[in-house]
Parts: sequence; C-alpha cells; structure tokens
Amino acid sequence: APILNVCLASLSPMTLTEIYQSVNSAHTHNFLSWEEFVQRLETINSLLLERRDGRFVFFHAAFREWLSRRDEGQSNKFIADSR
Repeated sequence: APILNVCLASLSPMTLTEIYQSVNSAHTHNFLSWEEFVQRLETINSLLLERRDGRFVFFHAAFREWLSRRDEGQSNKFIADSR
C-alpha cells in the first residue's frame, strides 16, 4: 500500500530510488530496507510499469482512478490514500 500511495500522490512518474525514499520519508524508525522494498515492488510489478527513462507509472489510467475514488455504493476496499 505505501508504494501505491506514493505513486498515486506523485504529480509525475518517479524513479525507483525516488519511490523508495518517499516510502521511507514517513518513518523515523524501522526504515524499509532496499531488499524488502524491492521484494514488495516485485509483488505489484504488474500494476506499475517501468518506462524507458526508468520512471514508473500505473499500467492504466483507469487503475489509478480506481485506487483514488469509488462511485457511491461501491466497496472502499483497496482504496489508496494519496495524502
């Protein structure tokens, strides 16, 4: 969830290092190790695509929209917090 939240909140596509630093910026203790970060990223690799310039984007704009809001009456399960 933190990786998706960071990517959702970003105004432009981010590099792997920028995503890692942003995820860890919320912590004062118990930082996420690089190895653990890469492992978590691999579990969602079908949701984020790496562009030729090394920046990551969501695989489809509709998925980005689905993460951020739902229509009335739809489940809020998996909704991301871009704040």
